[in-house]
Amino acid sequence: MADLVKGISLESTRAPIDVWIGTSLGVLKGVCLPTGRATNYLPASITLSQTDKRKEVTVMCWEDESHDALYCGRRDGIVQKFSCQDRLFTAECDCTGGEGQFVGLGKHNEVLITCTDRGSLCYWPLDTDKTERCVGDDVSCMAVSPKAQLQVATGGKENDLKVWDGNKLDQPIFQAKNVKNDKLDLRVPVWVTRLGYTLNSGDQPVIAVGTGHHQLRLYDTRAQRRPVYSTVFGEHPITTLKMSQDGRSYFVGNSAGEMGRVELRTGGVVSRYRGFGGGVRCIEEWGEGEQSLIAATGLDRYLRVYSAHRPKLLHQVYLKLQCSCLLFSNESVKEPNLPEMKSLPETETETVDCESSGDEDQLWNRMETIKDTRNTIKKRSICHVEVKQSKKRKLRTK
Repeated sequence: MADLVKGISLESTRAPIDVWIGTSLGVLKGVCLPTGRATNYLPASITLSQTDKRKEVTVMCWEDESHDALYCGRRDGIVQKFSCQDRLFTAECDCTGGEGQFVGLGKHNEVLITCTDRGSLCYWPLDTDKTERCVGDDVSCMAVSPKAQLQVATGGKENDLKVWDGNKLDQPIFQAKNVKNDKLDLRVPVWVTRLGYTLNSGDQPVIAVGTGHHQLRLYDTRAQRRPVYSTVFGEHPITTLKMSQDGRSYFVGNSAGEMGRVELRTGGVVSRYRGFGGGVRCIEEWGEGEQSLIAATGLDRYLRVYSAHRPKLLHQVYLKLQCSCLLFSNESVKEPNLPEMKSLPETETETVDCESSGDEDQLWNRMETIKDTRNTIKKRSICHVEVKQSKKRKLRTK
């Protein structure tokens, strides 16, 4: 693995952080949900004026299950480590193992896993050199198995689902087969945009797939190469997919701002989450059972938090920058009153409070009186008809 650059510091505040968000300009934002406050985090060597699209945080992942540190993968190929306890960047490394930007990032034990959109899948051990494998051209996404060590799944445009074992990268351990031709006997195009492992997946996982042709598919690698089912969600490309904590459903979002919860076995949409003004970029879940929460960000620069089982909007925070990815913090677990948030109204209305009847009379007196013009319109239409009839009579007499 590349040498780490130590000692990157950052000003930090000690307010509890519930959600960490990567943005389009490389700024890491920490959001406190009860107060709705967002704090910016940048390395000491970079100021806000120096941020640009080349430093965009495209992928994020936790270092381990303790959630004490996270990794941010930038567009320029740099991976930064951020300590959530100390609120500062502690290290960074150059992981430009191949051309292109990151489409996936993960960590198993002491191995960092990256994948770029040009198909360069790299394993970066701390003590040895990297292992690299080309997984095909035009890769759109990579997902890391939550159970099987060093196992990842990849997919892209005309690059169907493949499952790889990091211990033997000679060939994939599973390669999906395209669905059958459509009713016109035409080949169905392949465009895998998002992947999601079920939480109980082992060496032979069950994987949910979203496509750029608004299709949702479920693959059981133990049973067959073709999907168990294939259905559609909306009419726009799937941009994000996240498996639920209970393993019975998954959450999807598309480029038109539509977000829903899909049942895993049947593919039916159980509930929909509304309010987005642009494409949904990332979805994360926290908690279990009735207390679970859903956080989602998108191109409209808002962070929205919903109740997972009841599609109600609980929190909405404007972040000023376009958001690309997010992670739920471990501090959310330590916040006992977080699931008891009050629901926000779906539409905001402006109300006027009148302290006395006199103020109310003054309010009505200042209003402009609007006259009913329907009678005048009727009179004009009648006169217009009479003029037309008189002209016709004159033409007949002639």
